[in-house]
Amino acid sequence: MIHKLKAHPWILAGSLVIILLLSINLIIVQQQNKLRSVINKNRSITSQTVTKITKQWPFNDARNVCQEFFSAYHTFDSSRQFNQRSKTCAPFASNQVIDNPTLFQSDYVNKNHYVDTLGLQSKLSEAVFYPDINQPTDGSQTGNVRVVVNAQFKSKNSGQSVLLYHVTYDSVTHKLTEVSYIGIEKIEANSSTSLSSN
Repeated sequence: MIHKLKAHPWILAGSLVIILLLSINLIIVQQQNKLRSVINKNRSITSQTVTKITKQWPFNDARNVCQEFFSAYHTFDSSRQFNQRSKTCAPFASNQVIDNPTLFQSDYVNKNHYVDTLGLQSKLSEAVFYPDINQPTDGSQTGNVRVVVNAQFKSKNSGQSVLLYHVTYDSVTHKLTEVSYIGIEKIEANSSTSLSSN
């Protein structure tokens, strides 16, 4: 004797819900895969476009020379290195800049080399060139440079300074022909470091 099984309405409804959820999940997965594909394609196109624009940016050489110059200028860990900055900066600047006594002062004061005496160390973190809106018509390029410098005092991190300069870059000689110090944007001192010498 064969008994017919009656399907309870809640079993039928549950099965339909499961089938519906599986179908929705499959559709969502397919949509996510399509979206990922579009995002990856757009990311690749954007990356290529940014690379192309960066390569064609007319101020790239000035930016690179500023980076090299200020790295040589603001990176030192001894009085000898500090006082030889004019030589290390020479490949990136004209004689007019290198011979500027305001930019390249000696650290020898009151019969002491203060860089060595105080254990001063300086390292460039970044130098960003911002072109002036109105550029000269003689082939040179002008702009401000925002320089971030990390300093140490007797091997302890004493803080970070943000300095501003105005520069002129000669696109023929590939050197800076003018470097003018504008001022300090900010100084962030490390509160745990004492700047008094023992």
